[in-house]
Amino acid sequence: MILSIIFIFLLALVIALYIVPIKAAINYNTDNIESFHVIITWLSSIVKIDAIKTERNVTLKTYLFDKKIFSRELAIKSDKINNLSNIKKLKPYNIKLNTSYGFQDPSVTGVFCGALNLLTEYFQVEQLYNNANFSSDYDYIHINALADFNALSSLINLLK
Repeated sequence: MILSIIFIFLLALVIALYIVPIKAAINYNTDNIESFHVIITWLSSIVKIDAIKTERNVTLKTYLFDKKIFSRELAIKSDKINNLSNIKKLKPYNIKLNTSYGFQDPSVTGVFCGALNLLTEYFQVEQLYNNANFSSDYDYIHINALADFNALSSLINLLK
C-alpha cells in the first residue's frame, strides 16, 4: 500500500515536471555590484532558486514553499564553459528580452546592437525591447530576460 502511494506520487511528480514549465528570470546590470541575478521558479511558490553573482562568488538560495531550505556561497571557477551551447540545450521558449545599453564609443554600441540581434535569432526570442543609447556619457548594460523551459527534457539534454 505504501509502495503504491510512493509510486503514484513519483509518477505524478514526473508528469508535473514534464507538463509544468520552469520559469527563469535573469537580471544583469553593470551599474550594480550584484551585477547578475537569476531566479528560477517551478509551480509558483513550490520551488524557487535564487542565485546572485558578485565579483567574488555566487550566493545560491533554495526555497521550498517559500521557506529557505538551503543557502550557500559558491566560489567562482575560472573554467571556460561553452555557456551558449548549454543554454541552447535547455531549449528555452517564450523568451522575452528587455535590454538597455550604451557605450561612450557609438561604434561599440552598434556592434553590441548587431551582436544582440544575431543572438536573438539563435535563441528564437519571442519579444525584444532593444534600447540602444548611441550618445551615452558612460558605459553600461542592463538586461532583463524571462524564459520558460521544460524541466524533464532540459535535464535529459544536459546529461547527454
